[in-house]
Amino acid sequence: MPRLERADVVARDVAVEGAEAAKEQADVARRDRDARNAFITWRPVPGVVGYNVRWGIAPAKLYETYQRFADQGTTLELRALTVGQGYWVAIESFDENGVSTLSPAIRIQ
Repeated sequence: MPRLERADVVARDVAVEGAEAAKEQADVARRDRDARNAFITWRPVPGVVGYNVRWGIAPAKLYETYQRFADQGTTLELRALTVGQGYWVAIESFDENGVSTLSPAIRIQ
């Protein structure tokens, strides 16, 4: 049974603490001009069926999920945020064998 790789999300345009954390964080997690929307981008993981984009109001409270299949790309326009509320996002990949470990959460800037 092949082991799933963690959905690699690397920091760019995002404040992250430590070089090691940056290797495993989202490429971009930024709000749109309309603060109710955000754009999340991550690196593709070869061979996966898709990704769970988990988001919430704190790193330990990622209770909301969008599921994206691999053929839908690695960018998600998140259109469900509250103005003035801080949010965090993390990614996990999945295939027919299960779900990877969750990437570290990053703040949506």
